[in-house]
Amino acid sequence: MKSIILILTGVAWIGLGSLSCSKKQQDASRPAQKSEPASEEPVFYADNVLPDGLENFGIKRLGTVHKIMPADADSSLGSKAEEYLSYDLVGMAMSEYEVDGFTVSANVSQFASLEDAYGFYATLRPVGIGAGGLGAESFSKGKATYFTQGEFVVAVTSAEQDSAHEAARQAMAQQISSHIASPPIRPQFFMLFPMADMIALSNRYFPHGFLDVAGLDKVYTLSYLAGGDTAVLFLTMDESGERFGKLQDYAASTGKVSPAPKSIPFDEYSVMFRNPDGNRIVAGLVRSKLVGIIGYDSTSNYRLISMWVKGLK
Repeated sequence: MKSIILILTGVAWIGLGSLSCSKKQQDASRPAQKSEPASEEPVFYADNVLPDGLENFGIKRLGTVHKIMPADADSSLGSKAEEYLSYDLVGMAMSEYEVDGFTVSANVSQFASLEDAYGFYATLRPVGIGAGGLGAESFSKGKATYFTQGEFVVAVTSAEQDSAHEAARQAMAQQISSHIASPPIRPQFFMLFPMADMIALSNRYFPHGFLDVAGLDKVYTLSYLAGGDTAVLFLTMDESGERFGKLQDYAASTGKVSPAPKSIPFDEYSVMFRNPDGNRIVAGLVRSKLVGIIGYDSTSNYRLISMWVKGLK
């Protein structure tokens, strides 16, 4: 398999009218589940991140701050609204500035968490493009400079693409970064992934419905090139076992399902199946985490997944 499609199509639940003996067998192959506590609603303050004006730095605000809240997203963001909202947008603040004689527009999008912000930022960032030094991670493309820091994703745009406008965007972005109290760090769960064979800056985070499976939430992924094949490792906390159950039900809906190879040292519960695109998925529980690989091949990336699972124990 030479490429992986991270968002896959499928159904998330199998029919409930199975025989009682099949139901008992299914229950025996998954952990007991318990509910997770609900989180509090975050407070919007992205407008406070935009400075009034910094004359000493050659920066002057040209107008008021415009706000967009989730209830206004459809009318204000159009076709982009769904993607913003899927990453738990709290709100957006934007304004125009004059920086050393050049006009730039600053847009600060606030999300529910650092993970949500990074996940949305990663949808904008081309794979392999990015750098530190501005927020947790940043990149410039065309007439825009982007960075993420804490629960914010910042976009600074200019009318032209030349070096002078690029310098003005960078200066504005640096000032916004200095107004964000959150430290410039990436989600810590990415540190749990192996470094060998990793495709640089392929980090992704999916707050909802990974693999289009309802309830398979808060999933981290990284892409790898092993033995000439591309594969994706994924990880999410699953102390209740509910997310494994969601994935197992999805697997059952696709056809043939079996446990993962015994040589991959998962804990008691695991599953192996092919999704509708033909990619083999192997996943299981390891110390209250659901971990797995999309694009499993017993010759090219067996060592990648088996050594990772072993290292997580």
